[in-house]
Order: sequence, then structure tokens, then C-alpha cells
Amino acid sequence: MDSKATVRVGQRVCLKDKKDVEGVVSFFGFPDFAPGKWVGLTLDTPKGKNNGTVQGRSYFTCPENYGMFVRQTNIMILGPSENTSPSSMSSSVTLKSRLPVLGATKSGSVGSRSPSFTDLKGKKTPKPSVVNTSRIEREPSFIEPNFVQTMKPPSTSESPSMNSPRSDRLEEKVAALQTQQNLQVAREEVKDLNEKLETLKIKRVKDQEKIKELDKMKIQHETLTEFKSRIMESQKDLQRKLVEAERIAREAVEDKERHADEMSELSETMEMATLDKEMAEEKAETLQIELEHAKERIEELTLDLDIIKTEFGTDGSVNVSSSSGITNFEFKQLTAQNEKLRETLVRMRDLSAHEKNEITKYTKEMEEMRSEMATYLKENEKSKSSNEEMRQTIVDLQDQVDAALGSEEMVDNLTVKCLDLEDKVSALIEEKEDLETLHDMNEELQENARETEIELREELDLVQAKIRDIKKEREAAYEIINDHETTIRKFRDLVGKVQEQNTELRGALERETNKPVDSGSGAFVAAEMMDFKKMFAETKAHSKAIDMELRQCEADQSNKHVMYLTSFMSDSFMGKGGDNEAVLVLLLIPRLIWKVRILSSQVKDKFCPSSQPTIDRDSILKGHTVERYSFGLKMTSLLHTFTVHLGKFESALNTCSPATFLRIGTLFPEMSVHEKAVDFYINLLRKDQLDENVPTDNLNKSLNYFENIYPLYLSEEKVTDGNYLLAISKAYSNASEALSAQISIGKALLAKGQDDSQIGVFFKTMEGEINETVKVIKSMKRRIPEDSLTSIVFPGSYGIKFDKVLKKLACLVNAYFQFGKTASVEAGSSDPENGISPVKLLEILSNSVSSEESLDEDITGDALSVLKKVFDFCSKSIQELNKPFQDGEWDVNSNSEPRNKFIPPVELRSQIYKTQLKEAESIKYKLENKDLDIKELKKHLKVKGDELSEMQVRKDLADKKLFDSSRDSELMIEKLQRKLDDVCCLLRRKEKEFEDTMDQLQSDIESLESEKGELKDRVKNMSKKALIEGISKSQALTASKMDDNGPNSMGPSVPSPIKDSPMLLQQIEDLRSAVITLKEMSYVRQGEDLRHRMLKLKPIILPKKKHHFEEEYVEEKKDLSKDDIENNLEQQKTITAADNSITDLVKRVKNLRNEVNSALLSPMEVIDLQAKPYTCEKTQLLHLAERRIREKKLRRAVEELSLRVAKLTASRYPGGEVSTDLNVTFPSLQMAKVLNEKGYTKFGRLKIAPQGDSNKTVPVLLDVQDLK
Repeated sequence: MDSKATVRVGQRVCLKDKKDVEGVVSFFGFPDFAPGKWVGLTLDTPKGKNNGTVQGRSYFTCPENYGMFVRQTNIMILGPSENTSPSSMSSSVTLKSRLPVLGATKSGSVGSRSPSFTDLKGKKTPKPSVVNTSRIEREPSFIEPNFVQTMKPPSTSESPSMNSPRSDRLEEKVAALQTQQNLQVAREEVKDLNEKLETLKIKRVKDQEKIKELDKMKIQHETLTEFKSRIMESQKDLQRKLVEAERIAREAVEDKERHADEMSELSETMEMATLDKEMAEEKAETLQIELEHAKERIEELTLDLDIIKTEFGTDGSVNVSSSSGITNFEFKQLTAQNEKLRETLVRMRDLSAHEKNEITKYTKEMEEMRSEMATYLKENEKSKSSNEEMRQTIVDLQDQVDAALGSEEMVDNLTVKCLDLEDKVSALIEEKEDLETLHDMNEELQENARETEIELREELDLVQAKIRDIKKEREAAYEIINDHETTIRKFRDLVGKVQEQNTELRGALERETNKPVDSGSGAFVAAEMMDFKKMFAETKAHSKAIDMELRQCEADQSNKHVMYLTSFMSDSFMGKGGDNEAVLVLLLIPRLIWKVRILSSQVKDKFCPSSQPTIDRDSILKGHTVERYSFGLKMTSLLHTFTVHLGKFESALNTCSPATFLRIGTLFPEMSVHEKAVDFYINLLRKDQLDENVPTDNLNKSLNYFENIYPLYLSEEKVTDGNYLLAISKAYSNASEALSAQISIGKALLAKGQDDSQIGVFFKTMEGEINETVKVIKSMKRRIPEDSLTSIVFPGSYGIKFDKVLKKLACLVNAYFQFGKTASVEAGSSDPENGISPVKLLEILSNSVSSEESLDEDITGDALSVLKKVFDFCSKSIQELNKPFQDGEWDVNSNSEPRNKFIPPVELRSQIYKTQLKEAESIKYKLENKDLDIKELKKHLKVKGDELSEMQVRKDLADKKLFDSSRDSELMIEKLQRKLDDVCCLLRRKEKEFEDTMDQLQSDIESLESEKGELKDRVKNMSKKALIEGISKSQALTASKMDDNGPNSMGPSVPSPIKDSPMLLQQIEDLRSAVITLKEMSYVRQGEDLRHRMLKLKPIILPKKKHHFEEEYVEEKKDLSKDDIENNLEQQKTITAADNSITDLVKRVKNLRNEVNSALLSPMEVIDLQAKPYTCEKTQLLHLAERRIREKKLRRAVEELSLRVAKLTASRYPGGEVSTDLNVTFPSLQMAKVLNEKGYTKFGRLKIAPQGDSNKTVPVLLDVQDLK
């Protein structure tokens, strides 16, 4: 196959290294999965690798495993051209080489040094047969066998008549052809090797990633080995802890069961003790009540007995038949009653003593049970805490077991990864061998490249020497040109002098001869002068054209330089919001300032002449000079305002932070649009199309954009230098000139004789104020030095005032310009002789003010007042800003500390970018060092493989042990879990029983409380009379029984009614009177005792009675005047108000008394036994706290009420209350206590020596603290 031929789709080919693999070309081109050209084959046998589709893209269609992609150099075309020369089998396809430039130079140099041979195709020579005479040995993986073939020697079958010179020429041609074939084969080999080198480089990058993964795997393997050893140790510890935990759990379960039994017994005992205690308390209360009743009965009977004894006498004999009226039956009855009472008393005493003993015994038993209960509660808390610890231990053991199971899975995964790593290691070893072979070939290529580099350096030195010679010749030519220019300049000077002398001589000749000199010579001189001027102009234009071409060349070179530099920048630098846009904004702002200044100067030159035009009615209505002048001033003012805002941007972009700098960079697309608006006006100026009819809306939009965007992004940056002051003073001056021009237009258009009207006076006033303001602005401009950037610094707060004044002035300029434009149109349409009436002019001015929305946003009123107030604000603000400037407060002292120099953010960003590049270079060097480390790691890799196999065996043993231990631990955990479930069930059952018992006890307590209340009600309802009747009835029954049992029976007993004797009734009355007398005596004694105790107390100091003051007041009232009477009426009104306050105080006292009584009589709440202990304690504490808070509130209310009563009492007395500025409340409890104290403490002595007049006033100086 010819070297220049290409592979075509449909050709039949075979692989060079595998002759038996044949197929048809189905694709030839540049695929996506690899660089370079590839050939897609459809094989005859299923020995391929795909079906024509690679990485999701289909290049051709064939059955599965019938497709294959190979390089063009790895195939041979089958067919008629199979036995052609080797040069026809090589390919000349041009590939994009990825070798360095040095390799490319080497290949070119080699090609240049190869000899050229003549083409033998045109000659009619016999076609020699091809045999394999030599072969270039290559690696089997890169160079296929039978790749290079040489020509056979010429056949000897030709006629013997051919002479030896012909055979010699033929041999030379064959040798040359063979050399050419070898050279072509070498070139193809170089191309193939370059392609394979690129492929290997790509593989090398992937190998580096694989080596990194291998390092990670090794580190993970080591970590897992250590983790495995720790797992084994922790497993042993876990087994030991598990045995100990089983023992502790077993003991805990036993302790819990034993404690549960004890608690059940204790709960039963407590229930019985509680019931016994309640019964004993109820019984003791009942007996106590009975005892009290018995004591009362005994006292009454004792009194009766004493009375009876006194009546019967001292001898003890009873005369039954005496005249006292007592029968024998009554006497026996009384005796029997006394005996029964005595026996009852004895029984009551015994019963009381027995009850006291039982109560004491029960109390002791209750204290013992309480102590035992406290002990049981402590043991219960301990058992609960130990139970919680056991549960936590079980949870930890479960976590450890889960971790052990996870480690087992991890070990399995590691085993699979280790096997994969072994495969990767074997593949890496093979690739390493290939790379070493490639490295050797690369070294050979580098040697050839070095030779080529040496040759090129020699050629470069020769070329540089020639360049130096040419530069010297150019410098010599420049010197000659300078000499020629100097000579020409001198010649021109000499010609000028000669012409002057010639002119003088002609004048002298005319004066002497009094005849005109021939004008031909003058015309000749004038023509000569014109020729010289024309030549000078052409020379000057020619030099300007050369300069323009040179500048165009420099600009093109600079643009290309920038383009080349940006091509080296990263996407992050050139992307949206990157450093590139920020730099473009940094260049855009000064460019806009430059363009605006050019536009301003050109507009001023075109529309605003040096001398102000005359502004009158004729010039306004008959020409366009005033209109152009007004437009020029308005445009200039607008451009100067634009310059001020752009200057703020420029200053802020040099002092802001890098982050803000990048944020501003994102606005470049928007800002570039506004640059086009400025370019539009510049283009109009260039074409001389800018006139007063051109709208300025786009310029206003640009100004508003920059004015609104500054506080959003750069509000923290304060502009305080002198450049801003200079720019804003120019803007103030231009705005004042524009206002003055519009005022003059208004005055000129005003009707004649209307100068004294409201708007005429307004124009005169405004004109004077504008002139004053212009003087202030001029003084400010004169005060600004040349180096204003460093010699003036003003505070940042003044910058806000400057901007506000500038904004107001811009609004005034717009409003007045609209007024002047509308007024001119109105004057042209009306009578031009009379002008515009003041009313119409005022209406036009009002419409102009209303069209400017931002002018009257804070001011209300008509148009004249709005304009007057806005300009007054601007004028006063300018004067206020000028005062500190004129006083030198803003001047920078040379001896003061220098200002902080801000580093521009673009420099900071460049430093950051350079740092990132340095870090990238350091990473590159680290990667190169990694390549060296890879070789060492490969040496250790084999050793690690052996260790890995050994660790695999150990791992298998550890896996087996781990499996056994995990199985045992699972069984143990299941056993412990079952025990834990049983314990939990038992605990829940005990808790349920305990709750049921508590519910039963609570119900019993409630029933007992209800019975107790019923019994108390019944006891209270029992009367003493019913008790006495019961006792008398029982005594009568016992007496009747005794009579029945007695020996002297007088027959059957007949029930008879029992009546109290009058004597007994009288005795009872006497005894009652005696009891009353004794009570009175006790009361008297108690009163005496209280009186003595009262006498021992300190005497109470009572206030003076009120009626004394009233008497004095009545006595003094007789001599009162009318004013005093009026004052008394007012006092009576005050007293009436005080009476109303008294009724209010009485109501408050009653309410407070009710609250105190309800607080004292509030019942205590019964504690609920079903509630939890902690809730009971909290509720008790809560009730106690609420009670204390309530008591404090009541005490505070009592003190406040008493203080109000004292104040009211003091106000009722004349002179009892004095109003002072000290705000001291004298009628108070503390003040009364201090006034009533008698024991004073001496803290100083004041001595005043009388001199002269004894009635002289002595001032005593006291401060507020001493007075207090």
C-alpha cells in the first residue's frame, strides 16, 4: 500500500500480529473514546470485542463480538496490492501528536537530514519480488512481526546480454530504494510510537490513580489489621465481662426476688399497722370524749355528795323518820347510785390507763415500722440503681456484639478487596514492564531531540547575529535621518531669514525709487511660500499617518497580547463573575470618565461660547442661540454630575475588599450597556449631529443606574479625598450657571411692566441668591490645591451632604430647563411683543415642578415655595460645607501621621491568583516525587503480597474463632433477655398489685373519714341531759336488782316514778351560782393580771384631740377677711373630698379585714395518697409558697392602708400636712417611730458665739446628703 494512500470503507484487511483474523473496514475516523484515527472492523469470526458500539455511541452495526477497533498501522490490506513494496503497506495518515515540541522538532530535523531519492515509478524497470531479508526487533506488545520487509535482490532470469554497468546502476537504485523504504518504515514506526506513547501517558495517569487507590487500600488493610487485633482483645474482655455480668445479673435477680418478697410482706404489715392505727385513734378519741363526760359527771356527783354529807351531819347516822323529807327508799337509791358511780369511776380509770398503755405500745411499733420502711426504701433504691446499671451493661454488650458482627462483614469485604488488589498488582507489574520499555525508547528519542536542539541553537545564534547587525544598520540610518532633518530645519530657517531680508530690501528699494517693484518676484515668493506650506502640511500629514499606523500596530499587538494571555487563563478566571469581569469593570469606569469628560468639553465648546450670549426676548424668539446655550449648560451639568458618580466608583474600586471587587465584576454586562449610551452621543458629536433637539433620556438612565447601584454594593466605601471635592465643585458651578441662564430666560419672557409681580420678584430673588452661591463655589474652587488627593481629607458624613445637594441641584436644573423650554414655545405661539403673563408663567413653572417627582417629595406648598425652599437648602448646605473647608479643618497636616495606604483589590486578587499557581506548581512537583515513590512501592509490593497471604491464613482462623464467640454470645444474650423479660413481668405484676392495694386503702380511708364525721356529729348532738338520764336509769335498774337480791324482801317491786327533791334542786342552783361566782372571781383575777401587765408596758403617745384645733380655728375665724373666707371655702371643698376618701378607706378596710379572716380560716388540704411522692412534695411546697406570698401581700396591703389613713388624718388637721419639693412622706410608720423615740444619739455639737447683734442671722450651709 502506498504511503500516501488511505484506508477506505469496504476494504478487506487482516491484523498484522494475527494473520488468521480478517475482516472488512466499516469505520475510519476520529472516535470519542480515544484520540487519533481508528479503524473499525467487522470480523469474519467472533473474535472481536463489541458490536460496533463503544461507550454508548454506535459507529457501525455488526453482530456481537464481531466488531473491533484498531490503529491503522496494525492492519494489512488484502487483495491485489498485497505483494507490493513495504512502502505501499505503510500509512501516511496525519495524527495529532501529543508529544512535546522538542520531539516534533526532532522528527522534523530527522526528516530534513534524510537524503532525497529519485522516484523510480516513471521508469520501466521490472517489478522485483519482495522477500523478508531483515527485521527490526521490537517488543512483542508494540511491534508486530513481519512489519518491515526488504526487497529481494534482482532476479538473474534476465538475458545475459545485459552489461555490468547496467547491473551496477540497478544495484545502486535497489540500494537507494531499500534505504528509502527503511526510512519510510522508521517514520511510520516513529508515528506509531508517538501514538502509543500518548496512549501510555493516558494509561500512566490512570495508573497513578490506581496506585493512589492501592495506597489507600494498603492503609485500610493496615488499619483493619490493627482493628482486628483490637477486636480479638476486646472479644476476650467481652467474654470475661459477660461471665461477670451473668453472675451479677443472677445475683441481681435473686436480690430482686428476695426484695420483692420482703416488700410484699412489708406492704401487708403496713396495711395492718395502718388499719390498727386508725382504729386505735378512733377508739382513743371516743374514750377521751367519754372520759371528759365522766369527769364532768364525777364533779357534779362529788358536789352532790358533799352537800348530802353536810346535811346528814358529822355522826353519820341517818334519821329516816326525821322531818327532812328523805325516805329510806331514796336513801338506798342514792347509796346504790354512789356505789355504781364509784365502780364506773374505777373502771374508767382502769380503762384509761389501759388505753394509754396500748397507745404507747402502738406508737413504738409505728416508729419501728417507719424505720424499717425507710430501710426498705433505701434498699429498693439501691436495687433499682443496680438494675439500671445491669441494663446499661447489657446494652453495651449488645453494641459490642453488633460491632463484632460488623467487623466480620468488614473482614469478608477486605478479603474480596485483597483478591482484587492482587489482580491489580499483577496487571500493574505487566504495565510496569511495558512502561520501562517505553521509557528506554523515550530516552532514545530525547537523545535525538537533544542533538536537534543543539543544531537549532546554532542556527538561532546565527540568526540573532544577523538581527544584531540589522539593528546596528537601522540605528545608523536613524542617525543619518536625524542629521538630514537637522540640515533641512536649518535650511528652512535660512530660507525664512533670506525671505525676510529680501522683503526688507524690496521695501527699501521701493522707498528709494518711489516705484513699485515688479510683482512677479512677489508672486514667485508667495508661490514659493505656498509650496513650502503645502510641503510642510504634506510632511505633517504623512508623519501623522505614520504615527497612526504605528499606533494601530501597537494596538493590534496589545489586543493580540491580551488575547494570548487570556487563552492561558483558567475558566474560573474568564467565567462569569470571575476576575476577568472585575478587571474589565476596573477599566470601564476610567474609560467612561474619560469619554464623559471629552463629551463635556466638546459640548461646552460647541454650545457654550466663552462669552455669554445676550438673553432677551428677541434672541429667544428669533434665533436658536439662547436655546442652544441653555441645552449646552443643562447637558454640561448632567455630564459633570455623571463624572462625580463615576469618580466615586473609581475611588471605591481602589479601596474596597476583594469580595466586593468580584461582586462589582458581575455588573459588567449591565455597565457596558451604559457605555454604549455615552458612545451614542460621542458618535453624534463626531458626525456633527448633536443639537438641542437630541433627547438626554439615555444619559439620565445611565446616571440613575450608577447613582442607585452605588449604595447597594459600595455603601461602606466612603469617598473623602480632594478629587471628589474638585469634581463636585465643578458640578455645583455648572448647575448654578444653568439655573442662572434659565432664570434670565424667565425674566426675558415675562410681560412688560410685570417685574413687581410675584414671579418677577421671585426671579430677582433667585438671581441674587444664585450669584451668592456662585461666589461661595468659586471661593471653594480657589481653596482647592493642586495636589488635592493627598492634601485634603474630609469626614465621610460630609460626603452624604454633598451627594444630597448635588441631587437637589440636578432636580432644580431639570425643572427650570423644562420651564424655559415650555415658556419659549408658549411665547412663540402668543403675542411676542407683550410677553407671557405672570399667571401663565406661574402655571408653566408649576407644571415643570410637578413633572419632577423627586423635587417636592419632602416639601409641601406651591411651586415658588418649593423651588425657593429647595434652593435655600442647597445654598445653606454649600455654605455649611464651605465653612470647615475655608477654616482649614479638612487640610492634612504634614506632621501628622500618614494615612493608611489601601492596597487595590486587583493587586490582592493577583497575589491570591499567583499563590494558587504556586500551589499548583508545588502539587506538580509532588506528583513527580510520587512517581519516584511508586518504584519503591512496587519493590515493597511483592513483600507485602507474601505477608498478605500469611495474614489471609490468620484471618481465616480469626474468623472461625469470632464466629464461635459470636454464637456463644448470642445464646447468652438470648438467655439474659429471657430472664430480663421475666423480671420485668414480675415487676409489672407487683406494681399492679401495689396500685390495687393503694386504691383499696384509699377507699377505706375515705369510708373511715366519713364514719368519723358522722360519729363527731352524733357526739355533738348528744346532750348532757340524755347522758344523765341514761346513767340514772342504769342506777335505778341496778338498785332494783339489789333490792330483789336482798334478804329483807318486802314483796314484788313496783315501778314508781322518780322525782328530784326540792332540796336537791335548790342545791343544784346554789352550786351553779357558786360556779358562776368562781368564774367571775377568775375573770377578775385575769383582769387584774392584765392590768398589771399593761401598766408595765410603755405609755402610748396619743395625738391631740381634734376639737381643740377646731375651737382655735373657730376663734380665729371671727377676724378673717374675704380672701381668708374664700380660702376656707376651698378648704371645705378639700374636706368634702377627704370625706369621700374616708368612705373609700372604710370600704378598703372592710375588704382587707375579710381577706385576712378568709386567709386565717382557710382549711388545710388533705394529701392524696395515690399521688406520686415527688408530686406530693411539690404540691405541698407550692401550697406553702402560695400561703407565704399571700401573707406578704396582706402585710403590704395593711401597711399601705395604714399609711393612707395616717396621711388622711394629717390632712384633716390644719397645718398637719406641708407640701414640699423634697418628696418626703412625713406621716409614716417609720417617721412616727423616729419622732416618738426618747433615746437620742449624739453625733455632733453646733456652737454659735454671739458677737455684736445677738439677733443676727447665722447661715448654716447644708448639702442634700446632710439634709437627708
